[in-house]
Amino acid sequence: MQDREEQLALAKQATDNIKTAIQVYKLNRPTAHYFLGTALILQSRYQEAESEFNLYFARIKELEDRLTSVAAICNSHSSGFKHLKAMGYFSLGMMHLSESLRESDSQRKTELLNKAIDQFKRTYGAEQAFTAAYFELGFIYSMQGNYEEAINQYKKATDYQTDRSRKAGTYATIAETYIHWHHYEEAIDYINRARESDPSYVGVYALLGRVHFLQKHYVEAINDLQEALRRETSNAAKAQTIKFLASAYTGFGSALLSQGNYSEAINEFQKALLYETVNSTKAQILRMLGFSYYGLKQYQEAVESFNKAIELFTEVGRPDPIWAATYIDLANVYITQGMYDEAIIPAKKAIDLGVEDSLQAYTVLGASYWNKYTKTHDRTYLDESINWLKKAIQVNPNSPLPYSYLGLAYVEAKNKDAALEQHQQLVRLNSPLAEELMKKINQMR
Repeated sequence: MQDREEQLALAKQATDNIKTAIQVYKLNRPTAHYFLGTALILQSRYQEAESEFNLYFARIKELEDRLTSVAAICNSHSSGFKHLKAMGYFSLGMMHLSESLRESDSQRKTELLNKAIDQFKRTYGAEQAFTAAYFELGFIYSMQGNYEEAINQYKKATDYQTDRSRKAGTYATIAETYIHWHHYEEAIDYINRARESDPSYVGVYALLGRVHFLQKHYVEAINDLQEALRRETSNAAKAQTIKFLASAYTGFGSALLSQGNYSEAINEFQKALLYETVNSTKAQILRMLGFSYYGLKQYQEAVESFNKAIELFTEVGRPDPIWAATYIDLANVYITQGMYDEAIIPAKKAIDLGVEDSLQAYTVLGASYWNKYTKTHDRTYLDESINWLKKAIQVNPNSPLPYSYLGLAYVEAKNKDAALEQHQQLVRLNSPLAEELMKKINQMR
């Protein structure tokens, strides 16, 4: 923010100085209007900037008319009038692009981008080797999702680049565009071209890591990103690499979790937590860590992980469906251990937070109160169980578990007809729980 304020102050000072030079000292050179227009763009004073560039082109035309013979010579060189015009077209393109990025109205935004595209095309029409114009066109097309045309523009830039490091950077940009386009093999090809063009170009490792991450080649992604982290010197680049590294460890852990490799998953999630900096994402990783411990029947560690996740979600304070779902996860761990009083508290909290899977929350509560009843034979718990299970069925009439618990509750309540109704629903759903419930019903006196 401070840098931006300093930039605006310098632009304003430059504006005042140039205006004084033009108005007081009669400085009427094209470059005076060019630099004044540029200073006005930095201040978002777009209409005034456009007027100055119009004067810039007018002064160039005056010079051309006065120096016809010189113009004829200079027109064959990029350093002559063509170059001056190209600079003006490019600056107008940047002006329209800058304004479009601030515009919220979609129709007006499109109009400005089209104007920018026209000016950038005029730029390389005046000077074919003006590589910055191809870059900005590539940026616009990429922003619009037209990745094929964006890549075409970036490739044109490489035709005029002689510096190996800059060409490597362009190849990397092409690779990144292919990544956005989900053309990963093409992305790898241009990453390799960047490496060949400039072996010292460190950006290739992070790009390669991103491609491997998106291909779910997590081990390769982690190796590439670790190498990028060792080589990069820019703090911004390091921060970006750390972000992807956290995602790679998380992705690898998730893959292992889905395969039932819980111990290996725990290792990867713990590594992800070392690199992740966003609390809401940390909370999600802790939740998956909890699942991993649960898979190993390490229930205490699972409870700790879920509680840590809940603490982070609470700190963030932003409504998140995963926040509420984590309370259900915690409740399920308690139910597995027969800790029904403990299970009720997080299940009710999930409902308070507006959990999306209210079926599971209601079922957990119904099951918890049912089990409390079987231990105490307190009719209050039985009534609570019936109440919550009815709510679960209202949410989803095709889930068998609530019917099973509700049938058992009606057996205990000596309501055989209601118990049989739940059995019929289980038969409708072709659930094996129907047979178990019928055994209980047949034992009723």
